[in-house]
Amino acid sequence: MGSLFGICFAIISTAILLLLIILSPSQTVTANSEAEALKSSGHVVEIKTTIPVGALVGGQLDKLNFLALPHLVRIHLRSAKLEGTIPIKISSLSKLSILDLSSNSLTGAIPAQIGALSNLTYLDLSFNSLTAIPIQIGALSNLKYLGLSVNSLTGAVPIQIDALSNLTYLDLSFNSLTGEIPLDIGQLSQLTILDLSHNNLSGVIPFQIGNLPLQQIDLSQNCIQGTINSVFASIGIFGHNEFLLQVDLSHNNLSGVIPRALLKLSTIDLSYNALEVFFGLLFLGGGLFLLKIKAKKSNREPLVTNEGDIFKIWNFNGKIAYEDIVKATQDFEISYCIGTGGYGSVYRAELPNGRVALKKLHRLEGESDIRQVFQE
Repeated sequence: MGSLFGICFAIISTAILLLLIILSPSQTVTANSEAEALKSSGHVVEIKTTIPVGALVGGQLDKLNFLALPHLVRIHLRSAKLEGTIPIKISSLSKLSILDLSSNSLTGAIPAQIGALSNLTYLDLSFNSLTAIPIQIGALSNLKYLGLSVNSLTGAVPIQIDALSNLTYLDLSFNSLTGEIPLDIGQLSQLTILDLSHNNLSGVIPFQIGNLPLQQIDLSQNCIQGTINSVFASIGIFGHNEFLLQVDLSHNNLSGVIPRALLKLSTIDLSYNALEVFFGLLFLGGGLFLLKIKAKKSNREPLVTNEGDIFKIWNFNGKIAYEDIVKATQDFEISYCIGTGGYGSVYRAELPNGRVALKKLHRLEGESDIRQVFQE
């Protein structure tokens, strides 16, 4: 009985301790708070919530009392209804290994002080409204996962990213980044997934990328130039990258003739470029190849639904409502599916204003397994 009492007391004490620590002194602990804490040697090492923390702290992340949690190792505050900027005082969490603040409403620049989190291995700030990446990001030498997609990031991709020698996953997609892809990105010798799609990047693809052990690369919806042969050589399709399986270079300014080397890939999308031959949809070697060549470019904005799916829509005027797509595919009925790949399922539908090819990206669902691997 005494042992059972001791266990119950420890559990209750831990919950109360976290609730008292996590809130600033002016906040009131509410009865429906469900913050979960793990303890190690008497110290709180993890914050993981099952309800929106924003409701407890007025939506402001800087009201969390990070200074009272010096032993914190993991923060999981995804979809927590947090607003405001990422506080500078988060740099005091010197032992922090995992920081997930994705799917909130955070604004402003990522603070330079985040570079002080030298033990960080997993950083996910995607699905917010952040505006800038600090050069201090390069100080996170232990980082393996960096997710900054679907924000409002502007400027160039920081060249300091080349210092992230342990990085295996890099996603900067759906932002407004400009300039060229940094040459030094080729120094990320562990990188297997690279997504820079849906930005305003220009220039050519640096040949240094071909030295990386990439399995997936998505550079679609940019302003990248060059001949398709030089591009394929740069990303390692011509033999020296034996790991590469999925490539998306659609909606760029590539030219030239499609080489046979693409047959080794499981999925490749070269649609909406200035390539010379119309290949249509080909199923070669068991893979799906989208090679709609010389199609007119249009204003293409991603549609983000409440469920988190992101859609790429290819048509001739860019004016298709989500409801029209659902109707034309009978709510994405399987008979309209023309293929699947690592990025999601590809559908074809006939709409009143012309034929459209639609790729439905299950970004949140598809990344769940990746998240699990990196967070364990």
